[in-house]
Amino acid sequence: MYREEPTEVTLTIASTEIAYDETGSQEDRQERVCPATCYHKGEKLYLQYETEEDGAVTKSMLVITPDELVVRRKGALESRLQFRRGLTYSFLYHTPYGDVPLTVATKELTSEISEKVIKIHLAYDILSQNEVVSYHQMLLEARAN
Repeated sequence: MYREEPTEVTLTIASTEIAYDETGSQEDRQERVCPATCYHKGEKLYLQYETEEDGAVTKSMLVITPDELVVRRKGALESRLQFRRGLTYSFLYHTPYGDVPLTVATKELTSEISEKVIKIHLAYDILSQNEVVSYHQMLLEARAN
């Protein structure tokens, strides 16, 4: 599946978010299935896909290496997230209402890449002003069509 020429795949993203505030926590689970394009360039594997929410389209690109995942989003919401086990990474989260400074602390990142499937498990905290505001867990799975 991972070749230099783009290959059409089906991407499944199962995510759990637990958001914390002064009143407690709230859990949100989602699963999305969307078409994606996968290709290999050098030591990196790329997955590109689009999602639509409330009529707004967001283009996303995952850049995968054996020990790192970079997620770039462009559209209604823009961000660049970098994940590496044990890494704490600060970034600006761009929203229509302005930029929000946040920090990502990667808890777990594992990947399984074969000719037929790509599986990535990711767990991380998001912090604002050194306080955990949410915990995220994701399973991304891309399968050749």
